Amino acid sequence: MSTTQRAAMQIALKTGLLKVCTNHWVYVQTLNTDAREHAFRLGNYLISRFARSVKCFKGNRKLMTETIVKCCDKAPVFCPKCAGEGHSQ
Repeated sequence: MSTTQRAAMQIALKTGLLKVCTNHWVYVQTLNTDAREHAFRLGNYLISRFARSVKCFKGNRKLMTETIVKCCDKAPVFCPKCAGEGHSQ
């Protein structure tokens, strides 16, 4: 995972766009459209403040939003391991 992907995942986790399955430590989507907008706003805020956590984007806001979208779109909606074992989330 690249540094930009790691930074995007951290933003997504902080804003509730992604969550972690506590049984299997798998990232899953929350499908919260408000969280997606919040993630973009937080990322833009951090870039404006030259935060260390988003230095890897080098001020490129478009790259930041595209990376958040890509990371979240790749994540499953439900934990595949829980679904296979019959657990609920």
